[in-house]
Amino acid sequence: MPFDAVLISDVSIDEFLKVDDALVMCDLKEHECKVCFDYADKIPVSEYRASLGGNSANVATGMAKLGLNVAVYSEIGKDTNGERFSRELKERGVDTSFLMKSLNQTDIHSIIVYKGERTIFSYHGSKNYTIQDWGEPKWLYYSSLPKQFEPFQQQLVDYLGTYPKILTAFNPGVYHFKAGYKAYAPFLQITDLLFVNREEAVKIIEQSNAGARRPQEISAKRDFGGHDARKTLHQNLQKLGPKMTVITDAENGASVSRGEDFFEAGVYKINKPVVDKTGAGDAFASGFLSALIHGKDIRTALTWGLKNSSACIREIGSMNGLLDLKQIDKVLTSSITRI
Repeated sequence: MPFDAVLISDVSIDEFLKVDDALVMCDLKEHECKVCFDYADKIPVSEYRASLGGNSANVATGMAKLGLNVAVYSEIGKDTNGERFSRELKERGVDTSFLMKSLNQTDIHSIIVYKGERTIFSYHGSKNYTIQDWGEPKWLYYSSLPKQFEPFQQQLVDYLGTYPKILTAFNPGVYHFKAGYKAYAPFLQITDLLFVNREEAVKIIEQSNAGARRPQEISAKRDFGGHDARKTLHQNLQKLGPKMTVITDAENGASVSRGEDFFEAGVYKINKPVVDKTGAGDAFASGFLSALIHGKDIRTALTWGLKNSSACIREIGSMNGLLDLKQIDKVLTSSITRI
C-alpha cells in the first residue's frame, strides 16, 4: 500500500530543560529578547525530559496518531540515541524503513524552556541524503536539512518530475533561509502546500525580491496586522510557485489561501497553561495535512491544525500533546473556544 506521506528532514533527540529562574532582556527597538543566566553558575532545572525531535518525526508522529500511513526519511547515528530514535518512532506508528544509519552521532537539541518559550542549542552532524525507493506516496513533506542541502534537493525535484501525481508540502528550515531564495526556489516553485510562520513568510518575500518592492509594502507585510495585509502576503507567496499557502502567527492564529479562497482563524483556548511551544508549528502541519488526506475541506484542515497545536503546547515535548482522531473531532469541541 502506498504511503499517505513520506516526510524528509533532519531528526534529533531533544533534551528539554525547564528552568524557573532566568532574566529576559528585550530590545524594544529591534523587537528582540534574550534570556540570561548568571555566568559560570550552576542553574537549577525544575523539569527534564528527553524525546524524539525533528520536523519530519514530529509531523509524522502527529499524522500517524491521526490514522495515516507515513514514513520518515532521515539519517541517524549508529549509537544509543539512534537506536532509541528508531525504536520509539516505530512504536509511535511511523514506518522506519528509511531511517539510514551513519557513523556520525545522532543529532542533539538541548532546549531551555522558560515561561513557555524555548531557546534551542543544536548539534547537527554531516549527512548524505539520497533518493530512496519510496514508491509513489500521496504526499512528500520536505523540511529542515543541513547546510549542504542543495544537491539532494535537486534530486528531489527530479524525482518529483518523474512522479507528477505526488503532492508536495514544504516547510523551509534554517539553512534554507541562510542559503537564500535562489537556493530553495527550485523546490518552492513546485510546492503544492507551503507551511511557514509570519516571520518566514516575510523573509521569503524579502529574499525573493532583493529590495525590489517598495519599503512601505514590506513594512505592511511585516506588521501582518490586518486582513488585507495577510491576504496580500499569501498572494505574493503564491506568485513564487506554491498552490496553497499556510501562515501561522503564534497567538494570532493562522490563515490559509488557495487561489481566490482565503480563510483565517484565531487560536483555540484550552483550560490548561502553555508550558512549551516547541513543536507547535509541526503539530499544526500534522493536523492540517492529515485533514486534507482524510478528504476534509480547507476550513476543517485549518481547524485541525489549530486544535492540534493548541493541545501540543500544553505538554513538554513536541509529541506528547498530539491528538488522535476521536480527540480532534469530539473532545476538543467542548474544551476549546475560539478567541
